[in-house]
Amino acid sequence: MKERQTLPFIAGLILVPLGGIVAIVAIIAAAALFRSRTETVYGLIDSIILSIFTFQYACIITAPISLVVLPFTYFILRRRAALTVGKIVLTGVISAIVEALIFILGWSVGRLEFTGMFISGVIIIIGFVVSFAFAHLTRLVRPADWHYKPGPIPSGA
Repeated sequence: MKERQTLPFIAGLILVPLGGIVAIVAIIAAAALFRSRTETVYGLIDSIILSIFTFQYACIITAPISLVVLPFTYFILRRRAALTVGKIVLTGVISAIVEALIFILGWSVGRLEFTGMFISGVIIIIGFVVSFAFAHLTRLVRPADWHYKPGPIPSGA
């Protein structure tokens, strides 16, 4: 019984670095897309180095979503026998939007600039990817909790 209760927390702990990896990919992709043609390759190298340093901050941003919100959502929905991937992902995205709004209000009060909006977008992408991976990881490990009922087989006629 104890492993059933710790599974969502372990899945959330495993997925914290995934948020950091998503942030690194987003920063490198943005640097590659928005750099000018005349800029040398050093600008891209600088953004790669910057993204490696921001990995720890992205993990800090991911932790409340994957360690608190998603496991408690899993427990509530499992208790109601209503576990679906869509509900878990929706909860993760909503919590990421709330976290992005807190970030915007706390960090960039009075100066809403591109960097703050970009980081908020990355937070929302992190919330989507981590909640999607959380739902599929917990479904893979504990399929009985998901109460999957297959639909009728369509006839060929």
